[in-house]
Amino acid sequence: MTKIFNIHGDCHPQLHYMVDLSSRLQKIKAMVDAGQYFTINRARQYGKTTTLLALGEILCKDYTVISLDFQLISQADFESEERFVAAFSREILDSTADIPASILDRLSFFAKLPAENKNIAFPTLKIQERKDYPCTHYSLNL
Repeated sequence: MTKIFNIHGDCHPQLHYMVDLSSRLQKIKAMVDAGQYFTINRARQYGKTTTLLALGEILCKDYTVISLDFQLISQADFESEERFVAAFSREILDSTADIPASILDRLSFFAKLPAENKNIAFPTLKIQERKDYPCTHYSLNL
């Protein structure tokens, strides 16, 4: 298959022309290994998603990688701390199965907090496994 220039979504080295990210990814991994924080902020189509997915592939050898998309959390869930914590906890629970029992119990508790309020309706999340990456990644769709 002939490679193409991708202008929509994340890039895949076997399908798309792209820059070599290896040195950038090794620098970020060193920061993660050292317990440091990092940010990736650029305009559209600069490779943010591609970089994060590639980084996930490197990190999954040593860490549990959880990929969350805050665009899937409804605007109403940002209205209060309780609702945000519940939505965030549900996203984590829905995105991975490798959660230690002690953390799983806490996340499950937090995920149910707003459910006590009968006026709050939550969307159902569907998990779609992405098989186009060596490690398991999940896309969460409403």
